[in-house]
Amino acid sequence: MDYDRTLLTQAADGRVPPTIRFFRWKEPTVSYGRLLDPARVQPFVPSGWASVQRPTGGGIVLHQEDLCLSLCWRRDQWPYDRGLRDYYLWIHQTLQEALAPRMAVRRVSCSESAASSPREPALCFEQPVTDDLIHAGAKIAGGALFRGRAGFLYQGAIQNVPAPDAEPLLRNLFEKRFAGR
Repeated sequence: MDYDRTLLTQAADGRVPPTIRFFRWKEPTVSYGRLLDPARVQPFVPSGWASVQRPTGGGIVLHQEDLCLSLCWRRDQWPYDRGLRDYYLWIHQTLQEALAPRMAVRRVSCSESAASSPREPALCFEQPVTDDLIHAGAKIAGGALFRGRAGFLYQGAIQNVPAPDAEPLLRNLFEKRFAGR
């Protein structure tokens, strides 16, 4: 999580271009949003698991075999002049485009979205929100955004990744989108 904080600072300062990073956890880990009280999250952490607070918002994510990604970009870089919901949609449309040839995925509609509170602990993959991706009735991709003074950070997870080539496909799509193509 510290690495993403550093990337956000560097992207906001213009020292790095828009950056996409993929990672997996070395051990089973719970991550949780920056607005959640760590003491209230503890009951959700399985015995023997590590836990870490994310610089983005959102609820509790249990990481084991998932593919995680982060995106950092400066406020004046494309895509810009949008609201957080629009960025979330834009990111998840890109995820959907990359995953769709390998599996039937769709975005959650507003009417299907779970009500959530940014300060109440909840398991993210049990409560899809608008524009999260679902497959066979289960949420498989979600994330959270943070808007800093001069930049944005998105952190997300894709569970049950269908193919080993998902990472390069996603990287290629996001690089094209940031280039305006």
